Amino acid sequence: MRKATIEYKDDDYDVIISVQQADVRAGIARSTILNAQILASRKQREEHPDKPVSVMERAIATLTYPVCIASTTEIVNNEPKTPKQLRLQRLTLDKFLALPDALALIWEEASLEVNPHWVPKLAAPEGEEKEPVKETSSDAA
Repeated sequence: MRKATIEYKDDDYDVIISVQQADVRAGIARSTILNAQILASRKQREEHPDKPVSVMERAIATLTYPVCIASTTEIVNNEPKTPKQLRLQRLTLDKFLALPDALALIWEEASLEVNPHWVPKLAAPEGEEKEPVKETSSDAA
C-alpha cells in the first residue's frame, strides 16, 4: 500500500500526519463524509437562504475534508505544549476549516498522491475540445 507522511510546524502546530492508499473501508468513509457534507450544505441553504456558503467552502467540505480524513491513519502531535493539538477523531469540518491553509494544502496533496483515483475529474471549460483518447493495442507488434 502506498503511504505518505507530512510534517508541519508553526507557532500553533507541530504535527506529523500519516496517510495511506485507501482500502474499501476508507473509500466508504470518504463517501460517507462527502454525503454528510452535501446533506448539511443542502440543509443550511434551506434553513438559512440569507446566509449562503461560498463555493470554495462547499468544495473544501465535499472534496478536501473527506479525502484528508478518510486517508489519514495517524496524527502525531510532536510537541504537547503547542497551543493547538490535532485529534483525528475530533476534527470536525469547522475545526478543519480553521487549520492553517498551508497545512490543509500539503495534507490534501499527500492524500491525493497516494489515492490518485480520488482526484476530481473536472469537465473541460466550454469551448475547449477534449483530447482524443488514444487507442492502444494489447497485441505485441
